[in-house]
Amino acid sequence: MSRTQQPDRTVRECVDGDDVRVRLWRSDPEFAARIEIVATKKWAFGIDDESIATLLTSTATGGLVCDPDVPGWVGEILVGFGVADIDTRRAQ
Repeated sequence: MSRTQQPDRTVRECVDGDDVRVRLWRSDPEFAARIEIVATKKWAFGIDDESIATLLTSTATGGLVCDPDVPGWVGEILVGFGVADIDTRRAQ
């Protein structure tokens, strides 16, 4: 997916007083879709054909690169976009 490609959907939300931007791309060379959530930290998820979100990148790590801190509100946003489950182990 080219970073210059426009997202198919962009949503702004206020979560606990923070401005959150959510961008959805329905075309991705590796996934059925991609969702990027940006607040004070950033999370990017690839969404497969079974609506499973796989964490691709994050600026929020709990000390270990393999142990990302995905807040509950991020999961709620993903569910709102139709995600059935979240795999926080980063894709290889």
